[in-house]
Amino acid sequence: MVPLSYGAPKAAAGLAEQARHAADTRPTAAATLAAAVAARAYALNHQSEQARQTLAAADALMERLPEGERSDIWLTYGEQKHHVHLSHAFTTLGDTRRARESRQRALELSRLS
Repeated sequence: MVPLSYGAPKAAAGLAEQARHAADTRPTAAATLAAAVAARAYALNHQSEQARQTLAAADALMERLPEGERSDIWLTYGEQKHHVHLSHAFTTLGDTRRARESRQRALELSRLS
């Protein structure tokens, strides 16, 4: 997240891919976050196809994420956080419909917590 937040999406993509490799395909909070960050970084790097593939991977991991890893604490990855990442990636890709849907869902979940 640090390189992504400080305007270095290429570095963010590299680190996120290292994290994805280390996490393997197990549905964990870390793996899901790594996929979402990689998707955002790819989108910012104008690598649309990789961004879309990684968004699909992040969604697939999120669907399989155990309930205990879905809460909104530091070491977990909740649905609200997921939709914030998706919204940014979709906005960057120019997919305003999906960006709006994810942003709306993130806002709904923010109100519930």
